[in-house]
Amino acid sequence: MIEIERTKKEDSPHGLIGVLGYDEECGNFSPRTWGGNLWTLISNKASRHLEIDATIATDALYSDEELARYVRERWDAHLIVPVRYESHGPQGRYVPEDLIKPGELFEGSWSFEALAVVSKAQLKEAGIRRHKKALAELKTELDAYSDWANGHVYEVLIVDRYNEILDSVADIYGFDDARAQMGGALSYWEQRAVKEDEQVAYWAARDVVTLVPACRQVAAGW
Repeated sequence: MIEIERTKKEDSPHGLIGVLGYDEECGNFSPRTWGGNLWTLISNKASRHLEIDATIATDALYSDEELARYVRERWDAHLIVPVRYESHGPQGRYVPEDLIKPGELFEGSWSFEALAVVSKAQLKEAGIRRHKKALAELKTELDAYSDWANGHVYEVLIVDRYNEILDSVADIYGFDDARAQMGGALSYWEQRAVKEDEQVAYWAARDVVTLVPACRQVAAGW
């Protein structure tokens, strides 16, 4: 991990620290490499940026109508969404355009970075019935890939007052999500610490010394 920021020990009732940093182990494997993506990305060119699933053989395709028919037949495409690359200086993001519904033709798709397609069978298997939900899934997939391509993949550690690691979460895409997960993990371990305090107090009231605190030594500081 390359540390970016950490919380202060003094801000935690039990001296816990949240550490947020870049995940150094994610570089060789993109979110699309793992599989499990709902949408298939296809292109009529070898993309310089995007990890596509297939390249369209366009030698015999001379119109948008032929392209639309070919894509629907070749990939059993029920929904089609053009994907463009939106550049912001040295970094950029992959952005879905308007949905092309069944039976609709599309124009100008040759100029896009890729086409995202999904079949009826894939939507049914994923339990998705509404187009809006399918589009939200595509945006999630493209956002994750954009974060990975830009190096915005993070890891979170939760550390006790003696610098012992209590918890770690890696492969978090997006800085805001990483911060949110760090906050959630800190809250969880604070609650564990409170329960541990209660257990220590319970047994101490009975003249029983707890040599090994129950919740991974969070609160007792042993």
